Amino acid sequence: LALTYVRSEHTMNGEIVGQKNPGQIIAGNRVGDWINLGHEPGFVPVFDEDHTPLLKERKVSYEKIVIGNCHDMDLHPILDESICKDAAFALGYFDSIVTAYHGEMKRPEGCYMLNGQVFLATNPANRGNGAEGGRMPLCASLSYPTTVTATTTTYTTTATTHTTAT
Repeated sequence: LALTYVRSEHTMNGEIVGQKNPGQIIAGNRVGDWINLGHEPGFVPVFDEDHTPLLKERKVSYEKIVIGNCHDMDLHPILDESICKDAAFALGYFDSIVTAYHGEMKRPEGCYMLNGQVFLATNPANRGNGAEGGRMPLCASLSYPTTVTATTTTYTTTATTHTTAT
């Protein structure tokens, strides 16, 4: 698999301003046959010049839970900072900062909200932890691969669409 180049405009003639590795998670809005990146400038093509798909779409919804953990609700914890930001945005929280918590104190697993702020608990000891003390996990309807994958996010109020590079 080859790299996918990020262009300054949604045309193959646009200046290359970056790259995405095969399988890397990306987020943005689809504009025709291009993804307008959501957290950085640039556009990624959905197809190559021969119209071979470069990305694979996934439909994912997000939920904020107030009781239990993601697994209790048949959902999946969000362990990636970029996806955490996307989930919060999709649920109407426009804080563009995700604060990573690496400490030892008990926190919900992965992505969570507290007082309108977005956090990501990274300590593996928090695996399986859920809502507690005002901390509300943000969960996804589908799990995310633990290896690097490329995806696209189309923002809606409660759901996003993800695309994975092939």
